[in-house]
Amino acid sequence: MRMAVSGKRVGAPLVVVVLSLVGLGDHAYGIDLSGGVRLYGADVAIGVPIPSVVPDLATTVHVHAGGGWQGAAWYREIDGTAQPGLDAASSAQLQNANGELLAWLEQGVAPGLAAFVGPRLLYEAYFANPNEQANPTLHQSGRADAFESLQLSYVLGVVYDTLTVAETGVLRQGWFASTTLEHAPVGLNQTAGGAAFARGTINASYYLPVVTADPFRVYLANRFIVDLIGGNGVPALAQGRIGGLRPQSGLGGAFRGLPGGRLDAPLKTLLSIDLRGSWLTGLFNDWFIPGALVYLDLGTASALDAPLDAGNAFDHVVLGTGAGLSMRVRLIPFLPFDMLVLGSLVFELSNSSAPLTPTLGVAFGHQF
Repeated sequence: MRMAVSGKRVGAPLVVVVLSLVGLGDHAYGIDLSGGVRLYGADVAIGVPIPSVVPDLATTVHVHAGGGWQGAAWYREIDGTAQPGLDAASSAQLQNANGELLAWLEQGVAPGLAAFVGPRLLYEAYFANPNEQANPTLHQSGRADAFESLQLSYVLGVVYDTLTVAETGVLRQGWFASTTLEHAPVGLNQTAGGAAFARGTINASYYLPVVTADPFRVYLANRFIVDLIGGNGVPALAQGRIGGLRPQSGLGGAFRGLPGGRLDAPLKTLLSIDLRGSWLTGLFNDWFIPGALVYLDLGTASALDAPLDAGNAFDHVVLGTGAGLSMRVRLIPFLPFDMLVLGSLVFELSNSSAPLTPTLGVAFGHQF
């Protein structure tokens, strides 16, 4: 199973660059190694094959470690009531010091299909943001995790992977889909924060080549996500994220154009469609490949300040569209460098009394 490591995680701000070591394992005993940089922090992951317990199907041990110092926001009032409109700007702007260790055992069960299970340890501490005129509502909330959280959980699920990626990284084909359950039992989290929750996430991506001949490469990228979280001890920023082996910062992390964690809701869905192109492939030894994309994101979130039911499941529908320029530089054969700059237009179709005014933004980062 591939694990694409990007800086879009745990409340991180916009990512400027992503450094990828994926593919090193193709030449070194089957070990898969990947890494990423984020502002400010880093991630590294390794997958090591072990003797298979099922004939002809791989057994792999994966370990991921990461941490950093990132901006974070909590879009709630002191009493915990969510701010229902995307226009609201009185969020608690914080700094998040975090560290994560995740390990899982992956076992193939059929061609392209594998099951996985393993523990996850996450520590987060929240500090006032000296660069913002912050409303420190999280620190004033009286929550057990208002200043720090130590969370021990386990993840399990299945993954379907038929994805193939060109050596240059500019053309993809096939499926990468996963269903993940994460559970943080209260009995394991009686220290800082008292986390107690369960999260289910379905994440499916499909890639279809359109133009495959040099010097142009074009493909469609489609993704669908459903994320549902609940429990008696949901951590402060957890509802604003999308789960899985690598949680993303809510619709503001996976949904391009919104701040991370902006839709803090128990139920989130997302549909993304990209048309990505690269040109000058096959030239300059492929050490420099410029590209571009156009994208459409459609997200929904359950009512932010009321129990979820059939009547409010789609109170917030958000649409984002835009275009971007990309660049891939390979200075060393196994050290490619990718950068993506996105321009975005985001607006909301909502039952809220104060619907969002369309906004235009420019950002670095996110490409699934």
